[in-house]
Amino acid sequence: MHEDLELCFIPPLVLLVINAHNKKGSQLTREEVESIRDSGVCIALPVGSGKCMADERGYEDFSPERVWNDYLDYLDETSSKDSA
Repeated sequence: MHEDLELCFIPPLVLLVINAHNKKGSQLTREEVESIRDSGVCIALPVGSGKCMADERGYEDFSPERVWNDYLDYLDETSSKDSA
């Protein structure tokens, strides 16, 4: 029997990228964000496990395929909260 799997980053990709952003003190480049993704540790879990993990954590992880766009969205969200 074959089970479909998904990759889940440990620790979550969102934390890796935000930590690197905070450590740098300025916006990361696309190459930096993608390098973080490419060097991150992930595990293969049954499809749907990532959603369960996100529900337990209380936040969604960045998508490996959309990591750059997810990071830009994060920057937009945090800058709009700062200006509110």
